[in-house]
Amino acid sequence: MGEKFLEVVTPNTLQAHLALLSKFSVLEQTTNPEQDIKYLLRAQNRYMLWLECLRTDEKEQLTHEKLGTVQVHDRILEVTYLPPIDVCYVWHAHCLSPLRYYEDMLRYNDGRLENLDFPLKRLHEMWSLNQSGDIEQHSKKVWEEKTSQPWILDPLDDSSFKIECGWCKIFVTVSPSDYVKFMTANHVIPCTRCLKHLSRDQLSAKRFLDDLEKYMNNKQDFVGGLLVDLATGQKSESLARADSEILFGLNQNILTDLLTQSRNSASKCTWSKIKSTFGKIIETLEKRGELQKIRKGIIDRIYSSYCDIPFPFSISLIAAIIRQREFTKKMIHDNPNWINNMQILSQATIRYDRFLLLMKENPKTCLVPALDIDLAWHTHLLHASLYRQMTKSEIGRVIDHDDTIPKIILSSALKITMCAWYKKYQEPYCIHNSEKYTNTILRKLKGMISSPFYLKRKIKKAKKTNESKVLQEKKIKRNNGSFFYGGDSSGISDSNGLASNAMTLDVSISTDHSAGSCGCGGGCGGGCGGGCGGG
Repeated sequence: MGEKFLEVVTPNTLQAHLALLSKFSVLEQTTNPEQDIKYLLRAQNRYMLWLECLRTDEKEQLTHEKLGTVQVHDRILEVTYLPPIDVCYVWHAHCLSPLRYYEDMLRYNDGRLENLDFPLKRLHEMWSLNQSGDIEQHSKKVWEEKTSQPWILDPLDDSSFKIECGWCKIFVTVSPSDYVKFMTANHVIPCTRCLKHLSRDQLSAKRFLDDLEKYMNNKQDFVGGLLVDLATGQKSESLARADSEILFGLNQNILTDLLTQSRNSASKCTWSKIKSTFGKIIETLEKRGELQKIRKGIIDRIYSSYCDIPFPFSISLIAAIIRQREFTKKMIHDNPNWINNMQILSQATIRYDRFLLLMKENPKTCLVPALDIDLAWHTHLLHASLYRQMTKSEIGRVIDHDDTIPKIILSSALKITMCAWYKKYQEPYCIHNSEKYTNTILRKLKGMISSPFYLKRKIKKAKKTNESKVLQEKKIKRNNGSFFYGGDSSGISDSNGLASNAMTLDVSISTDHSAGSCGCGGGCGGGCGGGCGGG
């Protein structure tokens, strides 16, 4: 897949990633959910401070550099100091949604951080050299000077939070418990100056309407969800402009009324009001024959970039962190031997490379990564700019990674992936877990099941190669129209293991994957994937 791929997806980088996940696993406040949310919310605020520091640094650097013919978007940014572990926690989750991360870096930071990659290698080197803690003195000093924040975020910190009023722009001081309610239960906080009642729904709606008004004034700053072409994963101002002209330019009167009402009244600034207005716009466009001219699903993409997110990001980073905890558990607790088993990690890089080739050859099929493949994929995603370059050049598009895909879709896609993998590589797709996890699964299941067609071919091959041991302990069991697959894993240890992401699947399979090549996954919490929302 190219030299850059070989540099960033290696057994060593996978090992560094596992070491990072082990540090993340101890940050979770398992015994106190409210305290856990407080910690994550503070970490998110510190992540925003970190990005602001980098944006300022990059602006100063560009001012003093003579770039000549080198364009800013060609430069891969390298941080000169490292962030605290809690900031890494949030940054890591952000990187695992590559198209959202890319657009956020383009929009939130004026494009200055377009090629910002997660410093996995440097973090691992710092931790390897400093066994006593997660501190690099230079980074600690710079962080504390630039942010006035401590290097270590105290999980027991009970200081107040601040919410910016979307109307009068002052910061309202809020107790930690009220802030958690505000973020999790749409709790209302009164503004101390303008007296407007602030909720998460209203502030996220105001963020969208402010961005919409900004675009309508200058025709340059596009709203979230428009700037990245989901079909290619590339920045496309032409598509953003074309969609914006149809959605907003042809409907200025109705949108001006919406903006005026929301500007004067917080109660009129809600997502129900916005969606009602856009419902009328859609009806009008349909009557004019203009609706089919915009990208399919683009309105939902805009909604999801703002709805209930009162922060300058297109995804809920707190929810993203929590979703990734199941993947971390699988890697650190269920498979603790992987971090020191270079054979497993080496096999994972090979299987990931094969997985990418499979995606390239099946551009309209939704494919699901196994756990070891998902580890390699996540590691690749942390090198965001290189990931975009490599997948674009080698596969033809930037493959998205979406861990919010419903399990019912993943179930169908997993069976398709197994069949496609065996057809191309003549080996089972399933990977193997640690012995502890394997025994847990085996206690729940009486046997491993695979299709008779698959076994017939496998038996024929085994006879020809005198390797009948490959089929040892395979069993077939049908149960109420569902099946469970478990098998060999192309050499990845523990010959009786099962895949951590193996799951019960419905027999009925949807073959409509017109959105494009994707890798929807069993490795992450509910299953991670990519490309399923393109159009």
